[in-house]
Amino acid sequence: MVRWNDRFIALCQAAEAARAALPPIYQAPERAFAAANPLLIFGELRKYANQQLKFVEWGSGVGTITIMADLLGYRAFGIERDVRLVSVAQRLAEQVGSDAVFGAGNFVPPAHLPTAAPSVPAEFALDGGGADGYAAISCLPTDIDLFYVFPHPEMIDVFHELFTRVAKPGARLLIYSQLMEVLTSVRTLMGATALVLA
Repeated sequence: MVRWNDRFIALCQAAEAARAALPPIYQAPERAFAAANPLLIFGELRKYANQQLKFVEWGSGVGTITIMADLLGYRAFGIERDVRLVSVAQRLAEQVGSDAVFGAGNFVPPAHLPTAAPSVPAEFALDGGGADGYAAISCLPTDIDLFYVFPHPEMIDVFHELFTRVAKPGARLLIYSQLMEVLTSVRTLMGATALVLA
């Protein structure tokens, strides 16, 4: 029998190899490809594991966190605009025996565009363009129990606002920050709670 920590190590090693194999443009300073600390996120995801909750990662990259959620018993989905990264994530999921679902598209429903953050560089701005990411994963934002994102630091409040607009009451948001902290918020009937350290 394969133990969880063996699967976790195998996933992290395979994900690191997948990231290292990305074309040079993904390594360029102007488009640095950032990855979260999987051990820190694992600790948070484990709190709600094996409850068949629906999980979505906004900007799933090579899929490490989405796959981890799947292996922990979530019904896990990743939405990513970059088609190449979606393909890498799908191959990684197959390699480690995960049923995580990845879709190419935008995770911002056009009707729910957040207000712009004036200090955010244009490449990090959220817009409603491109294919519908939720259609790509056959899921609606209101179906999701747990949202996860690793944003540019200037975008944390924008993602919190987006969560407030699209999530159902009772849904939870996890944000991995550049300070290697996890912030969390819960959607209530009146809006979303303030972001606090998880």
